[in-house]
Amino acid sequence: MLLRAMCFGYYDTQCLFTVAALQIADYLEHGPKSIVDLAALAAVKSDKLLRVMRYLAFKQVFTALPNDCFDLNAHSRPLLSSHPQSMLHFIQLHAVYFYQGAAMLKDSMAVEDSSFELAFGTLAGQHFRQNPQAKLIYHQAMRESTEYYAQLIVDRYDFSPYRCVIDIGGGLGVLLAQIFLQHDHLVGVNFDVPDLQLTAEQYLDQHGMAARIQYQGGDFQQSVPTGG
Repeated sequence: MLLRAMCFGYYDTQCLFTVAALQIADYLEHGPKSIVDLAALAAVKSDKLLRVMRYLAFKQVFTALPNDCFDLNAHSRPLLSSHPQSMLHFIQLHAVYFYQGAAMLKDSMAVEDSSFELAFGTLAGQHFRQNPQAKLIYHQAMRESTEYYAQLIVDRYDFSPYRCVIDIGGGLGVLLAQIFLQHDHLVGVNFDVPDLQLTAEQYLDQHGMAARIQYQGGDFQQSVPTGG
């Protein structure tokens, strides 16, 4: 039944966050392990971890083996901290922040405040700018998400007719960097909040894009760059 299945969505999110926070995938990187070994490595109770791992294996996130052993599969490999398409920060962003905001959705229906404001006392954008830990998680999560979608965009859209590309709200510049790797003729502007500039420029420099992508700080509600 669809409604019954939807009611368990909260458990999916928190189970993913639990194994991500406990680094379970990293412990399985070099081969399967028993639940006893995993629990010892993560310093948690084996019976509780077993319930989580069985649930995720049922969801095809891990592979369940005989004798309560588990292994990685294609779906769980992005839980590895070393994976090029790691989703650890993306999961943390949703499980810690947006999850709590969603819990206030019903209460927000009768007031002007958003559900996130009711949960955290401020707008989401302000919270992620003002809280250093939340800010780090948010921008790393956006990087992880953009790296995935950027390849889809590059594969499906022809950028050859253009010379300058401007990304409004471009974060670290991940999307432009991925596009520019496939199109040597392009230059561009990465537009986002001023306090992200240093981190973004470091990212672009690490990916060999510092000479082709200019970071411009500002507020898109006031003005945006032109010429692209």
